Amino acid sequence: MAPLVSLLVILLTVSLAESKTFWGDVAALKEFKNSVDTNSMTPGSCLSSWDFTLDPCDNLSGETFTCGFSCDAVVSGSGRVTELILDQAGYSGSLTSVSFNFPYLQTLELSGNYFSGPLPHSLSNLTRLTGLFLSANSFSGSIPASLGSMPLLEELLLDNNILNGSVPTSFNRLSRLKRLEIQQNKISGELPDLSPLENLNYLDASDNRISGPVPSSLPGSLAQISMRNNLMEGTLPESFRNLTSLEVIDLSHNKLNGSIPSFIFTHHPTPQQLTLSFNGFTSIDSPRYYSPSGLPSELISVDLSYNQIRGPLPLFMGLLPKLSALSLENNSFSVFGERKTDQNNGKIIRRFLQVVPRRH
Repeated sequence: MAPLVSLLVILLTVSLAESKTFWGDVAALKEFKNSVDTNSMTPGSCLSSWDFTLDPCDNLSGETFTCGFSCDAVVSGSGRVTELILDQAGYSGSLTSVSFNFPYLQTLELSGNYFSGPLPHSLSNLTRLTGLFLSANSFSGSIPASLGSMPLLEELLLDNNILNGSVPTSFNRLSRLKRLEIQQNKISGELPDLSPLENLNYLDASDNRISGPVPSSLPGSLAQISMRNNLMEGTLPESFRNLTSLEVIDLSHNKLNGSIPSFIFTHHPTPQQLTLSFNGFTSIDSPRYYSPSGLPSELISVDLSYNQIRGPLPLFMGLLPKLSALSLENNSFSVFGERKTDQNNGKIIRRFLQVVPRRH
């Protein structure tokens, strides 16, 4: 009996020595494939080529394992799965029971398929993950707070799903996050304090049910914020003055109201694109002092259409040196609130009329 046991040990040792893929990663790949509906693995798709009678990392890009993941010999020469990137082949199924036991995974890309059910809490096992891309699936339920426990995450894309509930406060622990996309869901409530995310430069939370005021706790690194088509109220917070990297603001199709503060037009540096259309703003604050020679501003495009703004046209916008597109239609402006006889004012009016589109 002892010789037989010894032989089995020797065979197992040889098998492991010849395998280029760490056994735990092989098991995790098998578990992941088994969670996908068999009928959705069409011929020619990545998952249909995964044949576990062969070593995954050793046969990558061959006739088997044609695509879907990448390997790297990161520990003792063993191949570890570092990327799991599926094709958009229409895969379906629930991933709730998947353990995601890939300790060296850096990228998980499942976008453009039909995965459904709740987002698995086990995603937080991917502690080395830098990119999580789950866009355009049918994931539902709330966003797990455990996603805030991924210390290296730089890109998080959960857009175009059916997610609901609020954004977890744990997201403010994602200190390396650069891009956050949660648009086209059913997310509600207010956004948490995101000011600790000192690397965040892109935020898209459009087409949800987010309510309350415009977020005032945002990081100074933010370059683009899009929160159109939500339920937010109030006006632009004073804290937007501190967003010195901001280039694009789109808060259209909300319930914003009151007066649009003047600093958003002239506080240097200003954004390049400002879209506040389809809200309930009633007035525009003009700068107290400005020279006819121009105003400090980087604005190129301003859209204030479809509000309830009354009073004189904001002629000071004619002094914004880079402004080339200005949309003010469907408001209740009076024609000119200042005397046309002033020479400087006449120049401002002419410049203003240059950037307002003519109606044909």
